[in-house]
Amino acid sequence: MFDLPRPIIHKNIYIGGLGISDPKPLDEKFTALMKKGRNGVIIISLGTIAPFHVLPQKVKIGFANVIKSMPDYHFILKVSKGDTSTPSFFKDGSNFDFIEWLPQKDILAHPRLKLFVTHGGINGLEEALFRGVPVVVIPLFADQFRNGRNVEKRGVGKVIGFFCSSMNMLFLVHLAKSLAFCLDITYSETIRSAIQEILSDDSYKQNAMRMSKLMQEKPFSAEQRLVQWTNFAIENGVLDVLHVQGSRLNSIVYFNLDVIAVVVIVICSFLVIIFKLLKALGRKLFVQKVKQN
Repeated sequence: MFDLPRPIIHKNIYIGGLGISDPKPLDEKFTALMKKGRNGVIIISLGTIAPFHVLPQKVKIGFANVIKSMPDYHFILKVSKGDTSTPSFFKDGSNFDFIEWLPQKDILAHPRLKLFVTHGGINGLEEALFRGVPVVVIPLFADQFRNGRNVEKRGVGKVIGFFCSSMNMLFLVHLAKSLAFCLDITYSETIRSAIQEILSDDSYKQNAMRMSKLMQEKPFSAEQRLVQWTNFAIENGVLDVLHVQGSRLNSIVYFNLDVIAVVVIVICSFLVIIFKLLKALGRKLFVQKVKQN
């Protein structure tokens, strides 16, 4: 439901949301955390591939300034184990907690959670939208840029940062260097503007709840699709009837090279004819002018 409609073949079976189970009760630690904040709780989790500590210093300061300016909300920041650099940027204020691990699926279902700030991984987005939680996406690489665009098109959140879309780093050291160059310079204001817009505009929450309803009430769950189609494939073997004919085309036909060649030949022939006509007309006018002289 989250992905935008597009033409697909019958062999493609969507199983988005696979593994999203009923939420479990939070333990005492997280129950206490979710009670903090007069207006609710906001979670900031940027995943494991690019954790919070690899972000440039200016970005961390930007988040710290935003959190400090919103005392009515309590922020839960997911950090890596052993991360000692990030807490040093959050010395002032008391409306935040650092967590090395959190039960994301369960905490996203908590009624006091107001917003989920994420890197835009598809699993986290589906878990949040399945519970009707609006999101702020900071895409870092790969499919996260497309996921961010889908978030804005669905009206369930905002995208901030706009890291270079061509960035697809394999090493965190290269990632950290690129982040400093690619991220929007107005860190604090950009982050604050996106968060406050979602919190003040009810349409984001309404759209997220609408998406949640669609995801939960669609005719077949991801688990049902996976099991039924797996059994179907086992029982029937290779399904040649679902094979796409386009995969059997040679390169010339597949890429329409024959059609392109005809079009190019026609255009070139037309240009040659025009050139020859203009050349003949010019020669005729030149001869007439010489005779007159």
